[in-house]
Amino acid sequence: MKTDLTTDEGKRLIDQIAETGRPVLVFSGGEPLMRPDIFDLAAHAKTRGLITALASNGTLIDEQLGAAGSSSRLRPNQRIARRGRRRNP
Repeated sequence: MKTDLTTDEGKRLIDQIAETGRPVLVFSGGEPLMRPDIFDLAAHAKTRGLITALASNGTLIDEQLGAAGSSSRLRPNQRIARRGRRRNP
């Protein structure tokens, strides 16, 4: 059974994607927030000029993760698409 890409493998894949032009890179999954390096990968994608988005079911998003998303330019109010049931803010 294949496991997830390592951080270095993910960054190499992002580099290859960036060479194809300027596509939108959507981090999805399962649940991308389960990866401890998700914001490192998103920040790397931004340095390569990619537009990034994060598709999460929203259950792991809290204030701390929202701040981490903002620092990597994945802004919760603009770039994180939450799927599933809606919760009141």
